[in-house]
Amino acid sequence: MALADPDTASFPDLESLQHELSSLMSGLGRTHEKIAAVAREADRRNAELREKIIDLESMNLARALEVQELQMVNAELYKQWEEGWHPPEAWDRLVEERDQALEDLEKVRQVGQELLATVREYEARAKQCTCAAARATKASSDSSTVRAGRDNGRFVGRQQQTAVVPEEGPATHPHPSRATTPTPSALARWNQNDSGSATSGSSQSLGSNGSMSTQSSWDTPSSASRAIAKANQAWSLEFTKRPSTAPINRGPIPFDYLADQLMLNEETQRAVAELEHTRGYETRIHAESDFAFIYQPFILEGPGATYLVEWSTPDRPERLAKWTRTLGDLHLFIWPYERNRGWYYIGLHSVAHAEMESRWPVLERNDKRQLLDYLRKRNPDMNSVQFRNDIREGRRVQACLRLESKGLMESEDFAKEYGLMFDE
Repeated sequence: MALADPDTASFPDLESLQHELSSLMSGLGRTHEKIAAVAREADRRNAELREKIIDLESMNLARALEVQELQMVNAELYKQWEEGWHPPEAWDRLVEERDQALEDLEKVRQVGQELLATVREYEARAKQCTCAAARATKASSDSSTVRAGRDNGRFVGRQQQTAVVPEEGPATHPHPSRATTPTPSALARWNQNDSGSATSGSSQSLGSNGSMSTQSSWDTPSSASRAIAKANQAWSLEFTKRPSTAPINRGPIPFDYLADQLMLNEETQRAVAELEHTRGYETRIHAESDFAFIYQPFILEGPGATYLVEWSTPDRPERLAKWTRTLGDLHLFIWPYERNRGWYYIGLHSVAHAEMESRWPVLERNDKRQLLDYLRKRNPDMNSVQFRNDIREGRRVQACLRLESKGLMESEDFAKEYGLMFDE
C-alpha cells in the first residue's frame, strides 16, 4: 500500500497561511503610513509653534528693554521730584506709559507660557508617534522575510505586531424680616432716556487643545496682540451711566422728597448726607431696611456681569463679604458722577460680594485716568503714583460687589407705590 507524500499534503495549508500573513502585512503597511502622516503633521505643527515662540521672545525682549529704559527715567524723575521739580502733566504721562508697558509685558509672558505648554504637549505626542512608526517599520521588515519564505515554497515563521496610536463694613441696619433668598435671575435692560447703552464684549483667552485633530487657530504672530485687545474690550469702568442691570431708571429725585416718601428717620438722613463728604477709596454706600443709597460709584461692566468696584486695604474684601451676608434684596438709589440734581432709582437688586482676579491690568488707559481724577477730587492729598504702586505691589486690593436685577415688575410696583415715577 502506497503512502501519500507529506510535503504534497501540507502545501494547501502553507498557501492559506501565506495569504493570511500577506493580508496582515498589508494592514500593517497601511497603519505605518497613517502613523507616519500623523508624525509629519505633528512635526510641522511643532515647527510652527517654535516660530511663534521665537516671535514672542523677541516681543518680550523689546518690552524688557522698554521697561528698563522707563525705570531709568522713573528713577531720574523721582530724583528731580525730591529736588523740587514738579511737572504734574509730564509726570503722570510718563508714569502711565511705564505702567502700561509693565502690564503689556505681563500679558506677553502669560501668552508665552501657554505656547510653551502647547509645544511640550506636541513634543510628547510626536515622540509617541515616532515610537509607533518604528514598530511599524520593524513589522514591514519582518514581512519581507515572510515573503521570501513564500517564494521558496516553505513556511519561515510568524510575526505578530500591535500598533498603538497615541491618544473674592460700614455699620448698617438691615431688616432681617425683609430679607429674601436671592434667585439666579438677572434682567440686563437699558432705559435709553438717560445715558445710552453700555457695551461689553465676550472674554476670550488663548489656550491649547489636547486632541490631535482639533487644534487652536494661530494665524499670524500677532495673535497674542489680538487676544490682549479682546481682553481689554471685555471690561470697562462706567462713571456717569447707570448699571446695565438696572431694569428701570427713575430720576432725578430730590433727597427731601425721598426722605418723606420712604419715611427716613433723622439718623438715616444724616448718614446718607455724609456720603458726599466721605473721603477714602471705598464704595460710598448706606443700606437701611430694604433699600440702599450709593453715591458716585465706580461701576465695572464685565462679560455678563456688573460690579461696584473699589481698590482698598487687603482686609476690605473679607469685611464686605461678611456685611453682604446680612443683606436681603435692596431697592437701589444711585447718584452718578457728573449729576447734581438728585438720586436715581434703578430697581430691585441683590448685592453680593464677588471674588475675582484684579481687572486693573485690562482696564483702558482712559478709564484709569478718569478714575484717578475722580479719586483726587475726593481725596485732595492723594498721590496717584503711590496709588498705582500700591495696587501693583498688593498693598491695595480690588473689592467688588456684584449687582443682580431681581425683576422689572417688582421695581415698577415699588416706584408706583412710593411715587417715584420720575422721568428725566
